Amino acid sequence: MTPRTSLNLDRAPFGARTFLRGLGVGVVAVLVAVGALDVLTRLAEQHVAHARPFTIAVDAAEVLVLGLGLLVATVHLLGYRRRPPADPHVQQLETLAQAALSDNLTQLGNHRAFQADIKRETERRNQDGSCFSVIMLDLDGLKQTNDTWGHHAGDERIRAVAQQRLARR
Repeated sequence: MTPRTSLNLDRAPFGARTFLRGLGVGVVAVLVAVGALDVLTRLAEQHVAHARPFTIAVDAAEVLVLGLGLLVATVHLLGYRRRPPADPHVQQLETLAQAALSDNLTQLGNHRAFQADIKRETERRNQDGSCFSVIMLDLDGLKQTNDTWGHHAGDERIRAVAQQRLARR
């Protein structure tokens, strides 16, 4: 006997539930459009001068309600959806992924990020023939700064250079 698996339509990005919802909204939009057309046809058939004010007000209210219904259905068909609540685990994973690719002191990319960037740029170059450059910086006198004023001062100097680099992006 094979185990039964359940189909979770809530998590399907373009699943049956999404299709049926869109189809239902489309049917509603068509019905609203037909209703609005019917009301406008009745208004055109009546001679506005001979119609009673109450009848004109009711017909105008029907057109307004049907028009609003059509607007709501159209907006829904164009893809307005409520965003699902943010999953704290996803946020933690994104934070950890960012931390794994950046230097804690400077917030610049680390060796792992450098390797990924080189691979991506090399592949791009191979596909479209573009070129890229690699820039290397050497901070003169950093050992002297560390020896004279301590590593905190050296770290501040590194941070200052990193901030200048980030500001020029």
